[in-house]
Amino acid sequence: MLRFSLSCLLFASALASGSIGCPCLTSLAEYGYRDGEPLDVTVAEQSYTYPSGYGLAQCAAHDETLPPYCSEAGAPSWCQDSWCYVDPSNCNLVTSQSTYLTADLYYSYRTCGNANTYDSWFGGSGGSGREHALVDLVNVTGAYLRSTVNALEGQELELREADISSGCTYEPSCDCCGCSPNDAWSGVDGSENSITLSRTTTTPYVHPVTPSDRPHNIDVCLSEVVSAQFQHVAAKEADTSRVGYEYYGSQLGTYMQWPGVQWCPAAYDPRFRNWYAGGVSGPKDMVVVIDTSGSMRGGRREMAEEAATRVIDTLTESDYAVVVTFSSSAKASSGTLVRMTADARATAKRWIGSNVDASGGTNYNAALDKVWSVLAASTSATSQCNRLVLFLSDGQPQNWDDSDYGRASRAATMHNAHLLTYALGEGADSSKLKRLACENQGIFYPVGDSDNLGDAMASYYDMVSAMLEPCQLRFTEYEDWFTKKTLLAACLPAYKRADQSQPLTCGAHAEAGSAEASSGSRFDADSVPHLIGVACMDMSLIASDAQLRGHAGWTEFWAVITQQMRACPRRVLSEAALEQLRAQVSAQSTCHAASSGLSSAMATSATYATRTSAPKACDLPLSNLPLSVGALVGIAVGSGVALLVLVPCVLCKLRKGRHCRRRPAPSALPGSNEPRVPVAVAVAVPIPMGQPV
Repeated sequence: MLRFSLSCLLFASALASGSIGCPCLTSLAEYGYRDGEPLDVTVAEQSYTYPSGYGLAQCAAHDETLPPYCSEAGAPSWCQDSWCYVDPSNCNLVTSQSTYLTADLYYSYRTCGNANTYDSWFGGSGGSGREHALVDLVNVTGAYLRSTVNALEGQELELREADISSGCTYEPSCDCCGCSPNDAWSGVDGSENSITLSRTTTTPYVHPVTPSDRPHNIDVCLSEVVSAQFQHVAAKEADTSRVGYEYYGSQLGTYMQWPGVQWCPAAYDPRFRNWYAGGVSGPKDMVVVIDTSGSMRGGRREMAEEAATRVIDTLTESDYAVVVTFSSSAKASSGTLVRMTADARATAKRWIGSNVDASGGTNYNAALDKVWSVLAASTSATSQCNRLVLFLSDGQPQNWDDSDYGRASRAATMHNAHLLTYALGEGADSSKLKRLACENQGIFYPVGDSDNLGDAMASYYDMVSAMLEPCQLRFTEYEDWFTKKTLLAACLPAYKRADQSQPLTCGAHAEAGSAEASSGSRFDADSVPHLIGVACMDMSLIASDAQLRGHAGWTEFWAVITQQMRACPRRVLSEAALEQLRAQVSAQSTCHAASSGLSSAMATSATYATRTSAPKACDLPLSNLPLSVGALVGIAVGSGVALLVLVPCVLCKLRKGRHCRRRPAPSALPGSNEPRVPVAVAVAVPIPMGQPV
């Protein structure tokens, strides 16, 4: 008994100052700080003072009560977790790069005895646990995402009002400092995926991505917010034995991801991936209507085909859709709406490729009659949520008069459908398409011949998101492109605040997706939520698919997941709110002469325009990454991004003091005119059934 007690005391003493294989640092002098003095900390361009001894010598909840994340009610759970700074070259556990102090510093939760949630609850055996049920993991995931969303909403408002012209710093995904090939995250085809488990990386929305491209300053500064949240979660939850990701796409097109990944896409926009669109728009019914009359010959036909395909790629397995083509007559890809599983999306895209041609007249009545007949037949094939008709045409309708507007409106009202119309080309008959949208609770989109029709059509979720209460956790399944594993992702959107008096979307205490969260909405019928971005994480970050499915509580767990996939907390938009949405598109889209557009700075991106920020200098010590530790995440690219190829990343740094050097321009892929691009991602990953990346 004495020997046992002594060993327990020794173990407790070791944990107090870190584990034997990963001791806590006792001084920061080596890193340029004076011991015994308070620390000046900068987070997203905001300055704070932390006490001396922060993160040093012993395991403690060093962040508890400290700003900006742990000083408010409803602080993230990691604020109460013990950790300390460590030397990654003298640590056999998972470490994360500091986002508060110098990038040379690393910290660890594991060395202080913090265990992964699933393991601490169920002992890693899948047992029932004494205090927790498997379904409680949904709340854990929701709490993590809610913390990220709350941090984004709080910091975005402060940054919007601050001078950020000097720019924050960020970790670029092209090139990724510290990334190296990792077999566990490599593709089944033998391609290598280069990652770093110590940091997140950021990829701007630019075409193409080059070393000189930079995200908007606001996104760069917010990347620090996202990185802090993601790394805290990964440091506690991740494990190298399973694939799982944390990722974020901004409304300006910037993409961030943990773990950091080497990724240099020629073109990538997270806003048009289905994890993003599904996260903000929820379940929906959709009919895509394409004009295939003779006037669509040439470039317009190709634009229409590409745009319709892009819309299909934004749909998730919670959505129901059908495609209608029309000229002198109309035909549909199915007699009813079809649930958009991965197979159904592939089938719909093949149908578009085979049926979008250019011949015959322009019969709007035939097209709309086909739409109404499909919706009438879809009594059981429906999301039972919001319903959209995306109507694309470039011509003058035949045999169309004023009575047809009333006929269309009566049918749209009966089927509870919003009509979004797209006038393609300078010669399109805009007046009729605009009136159809204005009289059917929709939006009119004028699209020039040189405009991106795909972007215009795929942005339908701007309207749908305004028709749902926020703070609803959304789940979707997708196949990881590299490992081919099926992963389950949870996503939550963040919205802008008008001022400090406006509460956070999810509130301080409400669980994401809960009745409490929804009942306290800060949006009324006349207001329109303005998106900051969408944050996601995989359930496999906490537990593997085998652990989840093998647990006795799986049935209840999956029932809750399914319920949240289908949840439809609707909001009713007033005509004033619809006019705000129309004004966001263009002045031509507003339906009322008195509409003045958007006056609030929160509804524009004008204040985000400066791009003078720079990536962080990579000053990364080479970490010891044993197979037994830490976690991982590679890039789950998903269907629809098969052109992205991950290639090995040469480790850019061997010891402290050496910086990343840009590599020469990549050579072309065999049999292709496209350059070979290393793949490095920012803070987001999966592509549900073809999502994240």
